[in-house]
Parts: sequence; C-alpha cells; structure tokens
Amino acid sequence: MDGSLVALGFLVGICATLNGVGVFTQAWIVDTVTERGYSISASIGIVPYYQDDPGWLKAGSVLICSSFCFFITLSIWYIVNLIIINRFGYTPRVRRLFYSIAFAAIMVIGFTVVAVILVGANIATYSDGAEKFSLGYSAWLCVSSAILSLGIVGLSIHLARKSCCDC
Repeated sequence: MDGSLVALGFLVGICATLNGVGVFTQAWIVDTVTERGYSISASIGIVPYYQDDPGWLKAGSVLICSSFCFFITLSIWYIVNLIIINRFGYTPRVRRLFYSIAFAAIMVIGFTVVAVILVGANIATYSDGAEKFSLGYSAWLCVSSAILSLGIVGLSIHLARKSCCDC
C-alpha cells in the first residue's frame, strides 16, 4: 500500500476524531465570573440546537454540524477509495473520489472557520466587568481539525494527480 494513502487515512481518522469531539463536547463557550478574588467557570456546547438561541449561535451550530457531516462523507469516500484501490488499482473513479475528498475537506475548513469566527466575535459582546465569555477547548479542537484538514486536501490532490496519472 502506498505511504501517501496510509498518511491520508491517518489524517482522515485524526481529523474526524478531533472534529467529532470538538462538536459534541460541552465547552464551546466558557463563562468565567470573577468576584472577590475567586473565579468560577461554566461552559456550554454548540450542540444541541435550541430554538431560543441567538441567531449567530444557531448559524454556528448548523455550520459546525455540517462540517461533521462532511467528515462522515469524507471518511466513507476514503474507505470506498481504499477498497477500489486494493481490488483494481488506481482507476479514473479513484481520481474523482480523491478530488471529492479534497472538496469535502475544503468545505470542512470553510465551515469550521466561519463558525468559530461567528461564535467568537459575538460572545465578546456579552462580556462585562465581572463576567467574561470566551471560546473553550471544544472550539479549538475543531480549529485544529480544520488546520490538519489542509493536509487532507494536499494529499488527496497529490494522490489524484501523481498516482492516477496513467488513468
């Protein structure tokens, strides 16, 4: 098996795990209250979607859930590609699936960046002297997944162009 194909599978697995943990953990928005020298923190998640949330939080929730759905699709395409390559070698269909994987990774990156910017910019408006809102570790797990997804884009395009050049 090709080393680039293994590396792509490793990245898909790591990124999907980071994204899934980031989306479904309850630490997207951290509320820290400081009073008399003591600091108390509480956090909430972006999932599940509530009807009474502000519009920016609803939009961020839809975007980040969409990025998770793209990762599920991307993972399925990778598995299908792996099966086809093991059975028939590099075919024209494999090339199309590699480009599809790259497109899905670009969509994940875009949706994640927009969601984090949207939530991060709007929670700052709720902070006051005693209470401070900030992004929690869940958001940063999604951001790290998006950054690593750049590797998925690069490896997918590399495999589509180099390995499938005789298609």
